[in-house]
Amino acid sequence: MSLEIAEPAHRRPVAGDWIDDVVQRLGSGTGDCALIVGPPGTGRSRLLAVVEKALRDAGVPVVVGPAGASAGRDRRPVVIADDLHSWPADVVAELAAHLEHGQAALVGATERRRRDPGVAALIARARRNGLELERHPTSTGEVIDRAAQMGVSLTPTEASHIRRRCAGAGALIDVALEAVCGEDIEDPDSLSELDPVAIATRIARDWHHQLLRDLDDDTLDVLAMAAAGGGLDPHSVSTILDLDPSAAVVAVDRARGTGLLSACDRMLPELIDTLRDVVGEIRLGVLRRRTARASLDAGTLTTDDAIRAVEAGLTGAAIVDTLCDAAAGAPPERAAALLATAERGGGAREILRPRRARLVLDSGDVVGAAALLDEVLQSGHAPGPAIAETVAVAAEVATAAGRPAHAAELFGWLGADHVGGHRAAAVCALLAVGDRSGAQAFRAAGTGPPSTLRHAEDAVIGYLLDAGDGDSSCDAVVAAWSAVGDAVALRPCAWPVFALAVHRGELDGARALADMVDALAPADRAVLRSWVSALSGGIDTEMVHLDQLPPTIRLRALVAGLAAARRADDRAALAARWQQVAPVVSMMQVTLHDLLVVGECRQGAALLDDADRLHRQCAAVDDLLGALGSGTAWHRAWQSSDASAPAAPAQAPPADPVVDGPLTDREAEVARELLAGYTYREIGERLFISAKTVEHHVANIRRRLDAGSRSELLAAIREVGYR
Repeated sequence: MSLEIAEPAHRRPVAGDWIDDVVQRLGSGTGDCALIVGPPGTGRSRLLAVVEKALRDAGVPVVVGPAGASAGRDRRPVVIADDLHSWPADVVAELAAHLEHGQAALVGATERRRRDPGVAALIARARRNGLELERHPTSTGEVIDRAAQMGVSLTPTEASHIRRRCAGAGALIDVALEAVCGEDIEDPDSLSELDPVAIATRIARDWHHQLLRDLDDDTLDVLAMAAAGGGLDPHSVSTILDLDPSAAVVAVDRARGTGLLSACDRMLPELIDTLRDVVGEIRLGVLRRRTARASLDAGTLTTDDAIRAVEAGLTGAAIVDTLCDAAAGAPPERAAALLATAERGGGAREILRPRRARLVLDSGDVVGAAALLDEVLQSGHAPGPAIAETVAVAAEVATAAGRPAHAAELFGWLGADHVGGHRAAAVCALLAVGDRSGAQAFRAAGTGPPSTLRHAEDAVIGYLLDAGDGDSSCDAVVAAWSAVGDAVALRPCAWPVFALAVHRGELDGARALADMVDALAPADRAVLRSWVSALSGGIDTEMVHLDQLPPTIRLRALVAGLAAARRADDRAALAARWQQVAPVVSMMQVTLHDLLVVGECRQGAALLDDADRLHRQCAAVDDLLGALGSGTAWHRAWQSSDASAPAAPAQAPPADPVVDGPLTDREAEVARELLAGYTYREIGERLFISAKTVEHHVANIRRRLDAGSRSELLAAIREVGYR
């Protein structure tokens, strides 16, 4: 199939002006060198033929080929030199000498050869004459214009695909468009079912296949190096291909002249399969390994080099380190892929799988994360420090999946002697299922130097095991935790600490935990902030992509919306939220750390007369609290969430609620707490709202009852029937 077709109409003005200039100047003797420069498939030869005809029509003596480069003629001839880059060096040098002495002029077509002295000198001479015509790759817009002139309508996407398949070669694109028009298809009636990109792909593949077959072995090897990501500097090419340095320079120059390389010397992706067909998979694999090995030996390994090295079958510490360093700063999906490649490159599964599983877990794929870790756990490892990270992440996955007993079992199998920097996570897992003695055993395992991480672990563990009733506070935990920075090992402790802070009325500490602590997964942080919002002002912050969250985190997000609806006294929203929450909470395995979730569900369900649905969950909470003894913040919080439980001794038993009273349900709750003598802070702790929100409700009550001082306010509350 000929690629040298007539110049497209929309490009005639530029080429036409150049042709006229060449004929006028070479015919009159004011110019001696004109060259068409560009890669194969850009229409060089066809345009050169047009110039030759124009010269002959103008009566200019023309000779074709190397034989024209000789002296002794009466009138200076114009030598027509197609594919000048393929002429022998001595013939090119002789032609240049004739030009220098005014014995001949030249009109030629050539690939650009920057490292070929003879061709490069002639191109420079043509440029000085103002008679160099460079054939640039065709743009997507030009493809659309050419297609339109041929009666073919292409979308920008189709035009872009055709341009890339043809490597921007204008003449090749024209052939492809002609085929789309039906000129090269036996059955034009079938065109309505043909894909223009598929047609262009077929034609380009065949043409590039022929182009590559016509190249010498050294040039093919350079293209294969480029496909493997190797640098095309002379030293690298000489080393990898075992070529003389001067031969390496020539081979690189030829490869660049083909137009099959990008500006940064990478093989165009659309052509790699065709190159593989010509070079062969074995040869391509050999060169890929040599290229990767050269980068390794030179100590210049990039992330892409490391990936290609693994693909070539190489392994090694440098490859693994490069990929792991890249994963540390990459987006989650990219990081997981890099870690998987690092494992194939020889990295230890016990180190890489936990990091990868956390990334997969953060994407919401608990099944995939568990599968990654199970392969390590089932590989015959005995409990020990080498497997501690895998166990810790597996426990985190089990908790997120709603299997708290499995999480506790994992740490129990590992043992306190091997837990390392995961003591706090182990305490959370065991305390969740009510195993306080087991949690105490892991607390006692904290030996060694008093590092910042150990100090943060001790703060978390002390806060949870003392149920917040000791000297510690959530603020102190956040301060210790924040000092560690990106403490991934403490991630599983975020919700337990947050929930306990809420039970104790430490909303400022809970808010600080959500906002300040590093290492939280984005979904975890969003859920904590939803709860802070719901508890502070009753604003429903809608969680997006709930279906992509692990089951436990999804339930907490849903119940945050339920809490917001209840505190806003919005019965319609409360009912709608409960419809979402009820099926999920009915399947949950209750833990101590989700007492906040169950308690909020119990209060919401009671308002909707659906409390019986939570019988199993409430019984499970009672069993957990029974195992812990009595008098903890958890016990007090659970009692407060029970709408049917006896009131605290310090609170007067409430009378029947006033029907159609002047206050909202939430304001009525605050009013009764005021009558019982509680401070704003104490009311906030009892109702799970901040002191500032209590103050806001009291201001509304004053306005509704037109009360001034505190004594007037209390009298007004009693007067309208609240007790």
